Amino acid sequence: MPVGGLRKGLNLFDAVAIVTIIGSGIFLIPSAIAVQLHSLAAVLLVWVVVGILTLFGAMSLAEIGSIFPGTGGLCTYRWQASGPLLAFLYAWALLVMTHSGSIAALGVAFGLYAGQVLPLTMIEMKLLTILSIVALTTISCIGIRSGKLVQDIVVILISVLGPLNDMILTDPRVYYAMACEGVFPRAFGRLSNRHNTPIVALAVQGVWAATLAALGSYQQLFTDVIFTAWTFYGLAVAAFLVLRRTQPQLERLFSVPGYPWLSLLFCATAAGVIFSTMVERPGGASVGLGLLAIGVPVYFLGKASRQASPRERTSA
Repeated sequence: MPVGGLRKGLNLFDAVAIVTIIGSGIFLIPSAIAVQLHSLAAVLLVWVVVGILTLFGAMSLAEIGSIFPGTGGLCTYRWQASGPLLAFLYAWALLVMTHSGSIAALGVAFGLYAGQVLPLTMIEMKLLTILSIVALTTISCIGIRSGKLVQDIVVILISVLGPLNDMILTDPRVYYAMACEGVFPRAFGRLSNRHNTPIVALAVQGVWAATLAALGSYQQLFTDVIFTAWTFYGLAVAAFLVLRRTQPQLERLFSVPGYPWLSLLFCATAAGVIFSTMVERPGGASVGLGLLAIGVPVYFLGKASRQASPRERTSA
């Protein structure tokens, strides 16, 4: 997938700073797990097992990423394995829930932690949440250099701002790449003339994430994000398995050890997460599925509009 007019502005240190961050979940989620398990050993076992399973998925994506290293991430992989519709739906899910919801959840976490340090009311914490999202979005609009400086400079408040800035900085480039391919709305492929940033993608994501942050609690946002994210993580690793069988001749800079069993185990785990969420939180799962379903008519309407545009120009 082409990078279009985007410039490569990250060096090795910047990339490491983006991926090696401590998220808010490490501070907020263990208590919820402990309530369910009532044993320190069981809590530690959950973290270890989930960490290992996540590593299995990461290795699968590392192999497929070495084959298709362009802008677009998992959208590129879904495109290659299953065509444009699933690639669009993944980008759509990122925008309406997975990444925007993650940004919202991190913003809410930032407000909660700030409320432990400063004498803030609930309204003031919400306002601080929205302000943090708007401020970091504005910084990313100015340019990737500004965004990476904030990332380079990981205190719990800062550890929350790190992943928050990471997602705001990097995720709109997925929407931009899909727009360049003609799958996402063309407006998302618009770059700032001055700063060479995907200005529309950043603005839409920022407004929607701020809206989600204003409306939802951390736990609600986190659960909805996990459901939607693991749906596509499982599909992405499944795409890797498909490509291994259908295009074994592709050059790979990295190969997953224990193929295909580790990848199959990750897919089974993703299916378990999805099923358990549907059973335990059917309301949140329904919201995620509903937002995802809305993407199907949006895709076909956009496709029809793109096909009609050349005819309209010809007739004019």
